[in-house]
Amino acid sequence: MEVDIIELDGKEYIEIDKIKGFKHTYVYLSNVNDDDDFFVRRLVLEDGEYYYDSLEDKFEFEHAMKLFYDKHGSLEKYLKED
Repeated sequence: MEVDIIELDGKEYIEIDKIKGFKHTYVYLSNVNDDDDFFVRRLVLEDGEYYYDSLEDKFEFEHAMKLFYDKHGSLEKYLKED
């Protein structure tokens, strides 16, 4: 399986999934060296370039995680399958 690895703040993260919601596409990232270091970013297209943007608030985070859970069941289950 091919995975995308990106560097943020000097750490490497695996892009474990991308899920398109109603308004936004969410990217789920996990630290290569620390499974507890996990976060979600919004994928934004601006001037033909994609970049990761922080989520607005806890409600957007909860929405993004609901999309993930609806697709995979749970984060722990998803990480153990790979």
